[in-house]
Amino acid sequence: MYMVVIGVDSSTRNLNLGIYSEKVSIGRKFDTFRAHVEKIDYYLEELLKDAGMEITDIDAFCVTNGPGSYSGLRVGSAFVKGMMFERELDFISISTVYVMAFHYRESNEKIGVVYDIKHDRLVFADNREFKEIIIDEDNVGEISWDSYKLIGNGIKLLEENFGIEGLNILRDGILEPGGEDVAYAGYLAIKSGQKEDIVHFEPRYFK
Repeated sequence: MYMVVIGVDSSTRNLNLGIYSEKVSIGRKFDTFRAHVEKIDYYLEELLKDAGMEITDIDAFCVTNGPGSYSGLRVGSAFVKGMMFERELDFISISTVYVMAFHYRESNEKIGVVYDIKHDRLVFADNREFKEIIIDEDNVGEISWDSYKLIGNGIKLLEENFGIEGLNILRDGILEPGGEDVAYAGYLAIKSGQKEDIVHFEPRYFK
């Protein structure tokens, strides 16, 4: 029997949902969903319908845990907690920048994700090591920025606040995690034995 994982990203103003199993991988983006929070159940049902599945087919959930809009992340996590209430489903959370780097896991180019977390700091990850690093003025010079094609909302911070010149920007790069990437990354994590307790889960808040 194959495992069905639902991916949920609410780190931006949009909602990204995805499904991954050995038989199907799809994702959809719903714009400005926080104005219609009550419709998340409907959005998921529509996605399941597209995949030829039902709520009862779900085995696990994976959500992004930040960085991103903290209020948005809490909406997503509250939705998953509600969906998992009194159901024996697996759960895992995953870094927003990890998922964005994960999108380019098969690329021959080195892709770096930079995500602004305010207070002259950003979070960095690439599609080679997928390791999350917090960057500030003390360690910004330790990254060979010219070796990457960059995506993410932290590019302006690198240029204007840290004075990094000649950045190679991936102009058609993704702007946020895709639901199908969240679902697939979660699937791989759960298959490797990683799980979390949804009851005590809270998104990360970067101070």
